[in-house]
Amino acid sequence: MAHKKQRPAVQIITAKPSQRPISPKQAANRWCRHVFRCFFLSFFLAFSSLAGFGQASATLIVQAAPSQMATADLVASSLDSVKNNAGRKVTIFGLLALLTILVLGILVAISQRRQGRQHRQFRSTVQTIRDMRGRHNGQALDPTALWPESGELPENLATRFELPKTTEAMLRQCLSYAHRIDEVSGREKAATMVANLVFRLSQQLGYSPENSLLHSAVGLVYDIGFLAIDPRILREKHISEDEFEAIKAHTLVDVKSLDFIEESYRKLFFDGITKHHENLDGSGYPRGLKGMSIPFIAKTLRVTESFLALISRRTYRDTVDQASAIQTLQKSAHQYDRVIVSALDTLIT
Repeated sequence: MAHKKQRPAVQIITAKPSQRPISPKQAANRWCRHVFRCFFLSFFLAFSSLAGFGQASATLIVQAAPSQMATADLVASSLDSVKNNAGRKVTIFGLLALLTILVLGILVAISQRRQGRQHRQFRSTVQTIRDMRGRHNGQALDPTALWPESGELPENLATRFELPKTTEAMLRQCLSYAHRIDEVSGREKAATMVANLVFRLSQQLGYSPENSLLHSAVGLVYDIGFLAIDPRILREKHISEDEFEAIKAHTLVDVKSLDFIEESYRKLFFDGITKHHENLDGSGYPRGLKGMSIPFIAKTLRVTESFLALISRRTYRDTVDQASAIQTLQKSAHQYDRVIVSALDTLIT
């Protein structure tokens, strides 16, 4: 009997080239091509205009001169008119060409700056993955954590939150994926640490126990895109540009691959999975979202992951205590939500 082919658990979106995150070098090459095209087009228009006015003025000479009686003065006057008109047009189109180049140059600089920030942010993400392979410094988590490190769904969870069977099954699946993600990325128990802290933050910020539970479930699977990446890439010390792009694509998860999530919760999970590397100032990736356009769950995951990475660094020299980690987040208020950072500060003090 033939076995049914199992569909991959996670699918990376096959985005159009214009929608994929690009490196600063790729952005520069793209803008240089635009500048060259506009520059060439401007000079082509100027040349065409010059030829057109020359032809029009020559026609004017023939029409204005009496038959077989065109005088030298009339011809000279007409030629001067041609030169003046052509000169003005060339000057105008030359100025337009220079203005076009100037505007495009400014746009190139802005794009380069934005792409550079996103690339630095992404390299920081790779470092975060490595940092979270260490053990956290201090008790960042509640001793009575919602998600135990054993990997088993707590028996009292369903009764504690009055969960229907379908939601309980969904959470069990999330917990299963969490351990697969940690195994692939080499981060021991990182997903449950993130999920537990997200749960406490959500409650601290006034969310109901049920919504806080859902937020923490997103924390279990927010890096599910790693399951579609070659695990060797995530563990290498030196990563090529192409491998960087492959890791960056872990946020481009197809919403259809989240069919184990109840449909009513799918948008919440999709927001957390695809937007947890966005920054308030637009320097994040993959879409460079800003401020209020970033949903709460994504901002909470951003703060939580960064905090745990700071207190989990593998080398003793780089490890910081919880208070210092909070100060680091506060100094980067252009990236992290101040309200969430403040709530985290309240939790650990």
